[in-house]
Amino acid sequence: MNNQELIESQELSIKIAELCLCCLLDGKKNVSELLESVNISQSAMSQHLMLLKEKKILKDEKNGKYIYYSIIDEQTIQILGFLKKICNKDIDN
Repeated sequence: MNNQELIESQELSIKIAELCLCCLLDGKKNVSELLESVNISQSAMSQHLMLLKEKKILKDEKNGKYIYYSIIDEQTIQILGFLKKICNKDIDN
């Protein structure tokens, strides 16, 4: 993998993480619910969620046969919500 491919791969990973986090702004969701909004394979989604958990951004909670993911820190939720509003405002203009 050359440098450009590595950069593109990292940018894609960041965008997927952003999409996952934006989906979780409304509250906890399981992998299936996240996959409805992010068009990647279930294994890729699980890898991204695992990385976000390792970075202490997400936590998981088992409820029956499902594992639900949510954002740990309230300040992270506020920052993401603010950024989402800015992005939506830019799209509307």
